[in-house]
Amino acid sequence: MGVAVPDSIWDFRVRRLKEMGSNAFRCAHNAPANEFLEACDDARPSSTDISGQQYPRIPSDRRVEFRLKAPDAKTVRLHLDKDYDLERGSDGLWSITTGGLAA
Repeated sequence: MGVAVPDSIWDFRVRRLKEMGSNAFRCAHNAPANEFLEACDDARPSSTDISGQQYPRIPSDRRVEFRLKAPDAKTVRLHLDKDYDLERGSDGLWSITTGGLAA
C-alpha cells in the first residue's frame, strides 16, 4: 500500500516549512518519499550565496529563483544571460524564476 502525492505538493510542503522557520524535518517510523527528499534539496539556497540568505536558489532543474526587497522601486530588472523583469508580489517582494541555465 502506498500514497500517491503530486511533486508540487511536496514542493509546497517544504516551502511552507521553510517559511515557518523550520530547518529540519523528522521522519518517524517510515522512510520519506524520494520526491520529498528532492524537494528538500531543491529548497536549499545556492551554495555560492551569502551565508544565511535564502536567495538566489538553484533547484536541480538549473532554474534560478531570485527574490529581493526593494520597497521604493517601481521596476526591478535583472541581467544574466538576458534581461529579466521581476514581479512585485502581494508581500511586497520582487521575484523571478529563470528558465534552466547552462552549467
